[in-house]
Amino acid sequence: MISEIIDTLNGIKKVMPHKIIDLIGKKFGRLGVIGREPNGPRGQIMWKCFCECGGIKIVMSGNLRNGRTRRTFLNGQRSMLSIMDIS
Repeated sequence: MISEIIDTLNGIKKVMPHKIIDLIGKKFGRLGVIGREPNGPRGQIMWKCFCECGGIKIVMSGNLRNGRTRRTFLNGQRSMLSIMDIS
């Protein structure tokens, strides 16, 4: 306890390693996780995903799990084009 306080005062921050939850084979919206990618610039856990539209996207683990990322940009463009097509 005392050593932790001294370490904190000295500017040393002890970081607990992330427990990686394997998402390979899981589906999030239109994205299916197909592999693990190197960590992001701030240590974020990254996954390679395949979209139903045929696109590939690299996504942070947190964005997949909280629903923030559910499709590729290409899929979004196709959706907007189909909405705008009134012929």
